[in-house]
Amino acid sequence: MRNNFQFSIFNFSRHHFLDFLGAGPRLWRWQFAIILFVIWILSFGFSGAQVAPEFMVTWKANSYAPAGYQGKILPIANTPIEVSFELIDGGKLADLSRNEIRWYLNGNFEKSGKGLKSLSFSADGLNGNNQQVRITVMNYKGTELDEIVDIPMAVPEVVIDAPYPDNQVGIGENFLTALLYFFNLDNASQGAINWSANGADSQGLADNPEILNLDTKDLDSNTPINLQASARNLLNPFEIAVKIINLATK
Repeated sequence: MRNNFQFSIFNFSRHHFLDFLGAGPRLWRWQFAIILFVIWILSFGFSGAQVAPEFMVTWKANSYAPAGYQGKILPIANTPIEVSFELIDGGKLADLSRNEIRWYLNGNFEKSGKGLKSLSFSADGLNGNNQQVRITVMNYKGTELDEIVDIPMAVPEVVIDAPYPDNQVGIGENFLTALLYFFNLDNASQGAINWSANGADSQGLADNPEILNLDTKDLDSNTPINLQASARNLLNPFEIAVKIINLATK
C-alpha cells in the first residue's frame, strides 16, 4: 500500500495536474487533502521509527597475561576489575551528567551518583563462573534504562610452549617456556615456576626460570618424557596452576 502511495505522489505528472484543475474546485480540494494526508502518514511513520538508546559497556580485568596475548584478559578471585559505559542515543553520546546512575554487583547494590559511568571492584571468587554487573540509568527521558553485563571468571593457568612438531624433541638441548595466564600479578617475576621431567626435578635458566633447557643427550630415541610445570603466585600461595605434557625424543 505504501509503495502505491509513493508512486502516486512522486509520479504526479503535468497531465494529472491539468486534470486536477479541470475537475472543479471541490474535487481538487479533496484530492489535494488526500495527498497531504498521505504525506503526513508517511512522515509520521519515518519519524516514529527511532532506535532505542543502547549501552556501550567495556570492562578490564587487571590480572596477568604474557606480552603479545591478544585475547581478553579474564579475572580470577580478587582480581581488580573496572567497568565503564556510554549511552548511545540517536547515534550520539548521551549527556548523563544530570542523571542518577545506579550500579549493582552480583545482585547487591554497590553505589550510585549523577553521571557515575564507571565502577571498580575486586572479583568475588565465591560467585561462581561470572561477575554480574547491572547498570540502571534513572529518569532518562522519563524512563529507566537497564543493562546487565556478565564478566566470565577464569582460574590461573600455566601453559608450556613447546615449539616441536608432534611434541618430538631432538637429542641434545631443547628449550621450553612456561607462560603464566590470569594470575593476580603485575609481572611474571612475581610468579615462581618449578619444573620436573619424568618425576625428577629440573631447573629453569638462572636468569629466566620460566625457560627450561631440556637436555636429552643421554637419552635414546623414542624415549617418552613426562614434563610438568608448576606455577604459583609468590604473593598468594592459593594461586597455583599445573601443566603436564608428554614428549618423546626423535
